[in-house]
Formats: sequence, structure tokens, C-alpha cells
Amino acid sequence: MVGTEGLMLRGGGRPLAARPGPGTAARRDSGRRPGHEAVAGPAAAEAPARRLRAAILGWQRSFPGLPYRLPRRDRLQGVRCVGQGAGARVSGVLAPLLRHDVSTGAGATVIELRGGGLAGPARGAADRAGRAVLEWEPGNPDSACWNPLARPTPAAAERLEQALRRLGGHAAPGQAAAPRGPDPLLRHAVAAVASCGRVPDLLALQRFLEASPSRQAELAMGDAAAARYFRDVCRRWSADRREGRLGAFLGPLAVLLGQPLLRRALCPGDGAPVIDLPACLREGRVLLATLPPGGPSGVGEALGGLLLAAFQAAAYGRAPGAPFHALYVDDPERLAGGRLDGFVRAAGSVGIGAVCGAEGLDRHGGAGDVLGAWGTAVVVRCGPADARALAPALPARRRRTWVPADLSGLPYGCGLAYRSGRRPWIRVLRLPAAG
Repeated sequence: MVGTEGLMLRGGGRPLAARPGPGTAARRDSGRRPGHEAVAGPAAAEAPARRLRAAILGWQRSFPGLPYRLPRRDRLQGVRCVGQGAGARVSGVLAPLLRHDVSTGAGATVIELRGGGLAGPARGAADRAGRAVLEWEPGNPDSACWNPLARPTPAAAERLEQALRRLGGHAAPGQAAAPRGPDPLLRHAVAAVASCGRVPDLLALQRFLEASPSRQAELAMGDAAAARYFRDVCRRWSADRREGRLGAFLGPLAVLLGQPLLRRALCPGDGAPVIDLPACLREGRVLLATLPPGGPSGVGEALGGLLLAAFQAAAYGRAPGAPFHALYVDDPERLAGGRLDGFVRAAGSVGIGAVCGAEGLDRHGGAGDVLGAWGTAVVVRCGPADARALAPALPARRRRTWVPADLSGLPYGCGLAYRSGRRPWIRVLRLPAAG
């Protein structure tokens, strides 16, 4: 590893171009490095993958173990990895970057489903560097506690509403249709619980929603807007309408709070360490969020999406020029269906560098989103459909153009890195082995 600002993947050397134009290979034969094939004309179209493999092998012999360095300014523009198989993305791209960030003292937040592959590298790098890891693992009795309503703002209520609706479904049988946009019911309920003089949590919110209409109006007296809503609006609802509107939130809350270990990880009070996201960003802590594996209930995806939205809100509260803090998420689209393109564009100004992975372009929005919105894109084990979409979008170098077989024919353990901007470059990288 070299430098203090980035490490990153193993690779380097001269950027490799793709398919040469007719008549160009013969003029370059005399200066070609060992291991590069001279292919021109029809042969280039017949064996682009074979030519690229030979070029990579020659490059590896010429530059054994040469470290590839990604400057901090590029990290602040985001790193996006696209490839089939989470193992290749995590072991080849995300884990090496995470180890470097933790070992050099940078703050890091990891959000993944259990078994995602980043927990081991994060703990190992922290142990070697003598750093503490704050772990949030719902379902683990030793997990720290994160209260989604620690700051009971309208934005926090809206984030919670989105997570509960994803967990419980928008139009479950017997539930009334939710209004367009944020539902004022949950926003006023959070404000009412907060007005009672204590920090609200999900358990207090559940008890408030289960109370009678008169009791709700009484408890909301500390907040004028909430008291008016529950006194003048909710009390006019019919029994069926009230049951449907409240059931849209009470059902998902029962799923979360009905399991003691999940309740312990979401509601403070059992002596567990409490996670404060703004403090983690301010102090440069290492936060590892390992969520329950995906399943029919969708608990892991809903909680992951809730934490990811809360992290973005805390990041926007940082001052420009704040210390570097890395965010690691593999397949963020799976967590509440969110996309990070807009967040990445603004996060760099407040010191947040996002490193994310995706299964393919169809989960992300297309080649233009991957190559344009993110500062650096790395493609590993690209499928034929993704290769056909990416090849035309990659810029030519020295009148050479890319063909789909150049991308789909990458050998195992290699990746294609592209950096956008005023001076873009393309390199084929030898990725670190797992472990």
C-alpha cells in the first residue's frame, strides 16, 4: 500500500485500450510490451477477449504487484462497482477499500445484510489498528441500540413511515388507502409522543397509536398542532377508517417490536450502547450495521433502508470540508428501493465518500447513471447484456473503441475501472484475492 489518501485496488500500469482500428497494430509492433498480441483488421473482431487476456497477462508480468492508488478527491466523488455475484464485488473492490479506510483512521459506516462479506474485513482491520467497532445487529443480544426517533423531526417521521409501509405493504387487505405523500397521522403521533417530556421510541409510538381517541387527544396536549389533529380530525373517523389508518402502522410495528431482540436493538433502556449517527460522523467512528437476512418479511431491507436514509440526513448536516467518512453499501437499491446518485453528488462536499455495489445495470438505471453520476466505476464479471450497454458508453482512447466482448471476456480476478471527469481514464485492474 502506498500513500495516505487512498489505496485501493491492485493494478496500475499504462491504461489498456480496447479494439484497435485497422492498420494501427503494425505500426506499434516494435514498441509493444512482451505479452501483448498484435491483432489488426478482422482478427481484432474475431478474438477481442483473447487479445485482452493476453494484454492483461503481459501487464501483470511487467508490473507485478504494483499498487493502484485512488486519490481522496476521487473517493469523494463516489466509487460504484457493478458485477455479477456479490463475492466478486465485495472481495475485489469494497473490502480492500474498507480495510484501507479503517487502518488509516478514517471514519467508516457499513450497511449490509447478514452474510454480505464486509463484517469480517471491518473487524479485522479495526483489530489490527486498535480501533473500536460500534456494531448494530438487530437480532443479536450483544448489539448496540439505534433509536430511529432519537431526533423526532418531521423528516424522521417520514423516513419511519416509508420503512413501515415497505414492511407492511401499501394496500394490505382491510387497510384504508394512505393519502398521497406523507401521512400526517404518523407525523403528528411522533410529535405527540415527543411532547410528553421524554425521548420517543418505537415502543412509545406503538402505545400511543393503540390508545383510545380521547386518550390520544389528551396525550397530544403538549403539541398544539398534534392536539388539534387528534381532537378535530381523528375523532371524526368511523371505526373502520380508524382501524385501517392505524393498522397500516401498527401491523409493521408489531413485526418489529414483537421480537425481543429486535425491540432491544431499536428501543433504548436495556443498558446497550446507543448509536448516535451525527456523533459517529463527527468523531470518525467505525459503525458496522449487519441486518437480518432478506426474507418474505423484509425486515432486513426495511431497517437497512431506514438506517441509510437516516445516515444521509446526518451527512447533510455536516459542515463543508468535514473530515473524510466512507459509506459502504452493497446493492443499496435493495434497501428500501433507494438510489444514491443524488446523494453522492452532494455528499463529497461534506466529506462523505460512498462505495457501493450493484448486481447489474438494470438495478441501477443504465450505463449513463453508472459512468456519469459516480466519479469512479469498476466493472467485474460483467454479463453479456451489461457489456452491450457499457461498451458504447465508454470513451474511445487513441481512436480505439470498446466492444462488448472486451468486457464480458475479462478473466476472473480482473476488473475494468473507469474514472469520469475532465481527464477520464480506463484501466484494467488485477483485483485482490478474497481473504
